[in-house]
Amino acid sequence: TLGSNFMGLEQLEHLDFQHSTLKQINAFSTFLSLRNLRYLDISYTNIRIVFHGIFTGLVSLQTLKMAGNSFQNNLLPDIFTELTNLTILDLSKCQLEQVSWTAFHSLPSLQVLNMSHNKLLSLDTFLYEPLHSLRILDCSFNRITASKEQELRNLPRNLTWLNLTQNEFACVCEHQSFLQWVKDQRQLLVGAEQMMCAEPLDVKDMPVLGFRNATCQMSKTIISVSVVTVLLVSVVGVLVYKFYFHLMLLAGCKKYGRGESTYDAFVIYSGQDEAWVRNELVKNLEEGVPPFQLCLHYR
Repeated sequence: TLGSNFMGLEQLEHLDFQHSTLKQINAFSTFLSLRNLRYLDISYTNIRIVFHGIFTGLVSLQTLKMAGNSFQNNLLPDIFTELTNLTILDLSKCQLEQVSWTAFHSLPSLQVLNMSHNKLLSLDTFLYEPLHSLRILDCSFNRITASKEQELRNLPRNLTWLNLTQNEFACVCEHQSFLQWVKDQRQLLVGAEQMMCAEPLDVKDMPVLGFRNATCQMSKTIISVSVVTVLLVSVVGVLVYKFYFHLMLLAGCKKYGRGESTYDAFVIYSGQDEAWVRNELVKNLEEGVPPFQLCLHYR
């Protein structure tokens, strides 16, 4: 347990605990008196970070290495509040799945940030936007699948080196804008040719740079043509049906074949109406223009 407050070592500038077994830092600022400390390495010390004020007092710190440790709920909290002079920060292999939106808001001087070998699912560039001095960002060996188009516009303007290799990119049309961005940012992306597709299976291990946007355009075209074709066929079918139905009505639905004639109508009537049917209905319809051939049961 690291419980000492380092009294008497106020002029200390370099402190290295890497690969020791600290396991725990007490819930008050252990480093409060080390206002001149410039370099601190607590990598691989099995520390579980749960205290937000852990680095209080380290106002001169320039390099902080925390690789191989862990955080509560695998979330990086806002613990760098007073580290305004920090230029190098190593958070690799910390099993991080999420990062607090304000985690990097107090690091205006940060130039190098190592987030590799974690479990991040996306490149949330909004997190890094406050890092105006950032030049190098390593997000390799995570689980990043893609990033939204609007997020890509928020990368720090001074960034010159970005590593996204060994992630789990989804090479699908849904992420077309991100895949095109990768092609357009080859100068920024180190090892861009080593960025591989992880899904779908038919393109697994294919270079991201090999993804063809034309495939998405072709798919959209095929879908559009198919939809238009179905609509046209449906409209034509309805029109043909209506035309044929009206034609049947006008032509009396007559068919001819081997001398046999068909009736235009079959008349059903009661015995009380037989006289009227014989004398009025039959005469007017069969002798009218055009004439209709009636089917009557008494014939």
